[in-house]
Amino acid sequence: MAIERKLREGRTAFRLKDWTGAYAALTDADKNSALKPEDLEFLATAAYLLGKSVESNDIWSRAHNEYLNTGDVKCAV
Repeated sequence: MAIERKLREGRTAFRLKDWTGAYAALTDADKNSALKPEDLEFLATAAYLLGKSVESNDIWSRAHNEYLNTGDVKCAV
């Protein structure tokens, strides 16, 4: 599945500190299916490190809300 491949690419790029690759792959995956909050954290961090602070803040807000929606208050804080 293309979304799963993009998620793997994005997660791998993030682990390798390839912020551009992580941002591109996770953004592509997010266009096709809402990311899980853990992946939103990766995307928000990559966006921030690429100087996209406004976008990063929006993504952090999405992650926060998704954690709250799943009842994971500890991760939401």
